Amino acid sequence: MTIIASAIVHDGVIIGSDSRLVNDDYGQRIIVSDTAQKVFLLKHAKAVIATTGNFLVNPLDSKSQINKFFANLDARMDDIAPDEIAVELISSIAQTNIANNEFAIVKFLNGHPCIVSVTGQDFKINTAFGSNFFWGQSDSILRLFNYDRPDAESVIQENCSLKKATEIVKFQIETTVKANQYIEPIAGVGGLPQIYQITKNRITKLE
Repeated sequence: MTIIASAIVHDGVIIGSDSRLVNDDYGQRIIVSDTAQKVFLLKHAKAVIATTGNFLVNPLDSKSQINKFFANLDARMDDIAPDEIAVELISSIAQTNIANNEFAIVKFLNGHPCIVSVTGQDFKINTAFGSNFFWGQSDSILRLFNYDRPDAESVIQENCSLKKATEIVKFQIETTVKANQYIEPIAGVGGLPQIYQITKNRITKLE
């Protein structure tokens, strides 16, 4: 199952998830996620959540914990502020049997994205994309926004527009579907992508 979830409302929280189910050496199903490069940093968003790393799930369970979180959150969207979703997500998954869960909450500081917390713990604000980033995080964000370019700030501004974010999401869904048709089955990659749009008042699964 491939799950792509991204909130693209400017005053909300962006949650990005692109996960692939594989089997580890012990036969357990692991969600290997390279979500960082699928996160869309909207300039005026309160927070961005990237879920990365390996997540151990029940081998009999075909749904990810993130997907379950969305389902449980649906009925409560009227009562929860967008900037509280990050805390709720981390707390929810931390209470499951998932191991090695890694989360990054990204915010803008003077127009630049920076990590402000990882796995729910406060991190020193880092705008240099340095050692505070865990596996794949800095490289993925750099690739997404071409941050080493002289015009990096304008590139980020362009990618921050709601219209642009929507186009990127659609493009990634299309390419994910195509890629899944050709990737070797030994990685267990497959399934239809799912995308959720999260606003203050509702969470919508988009076909």
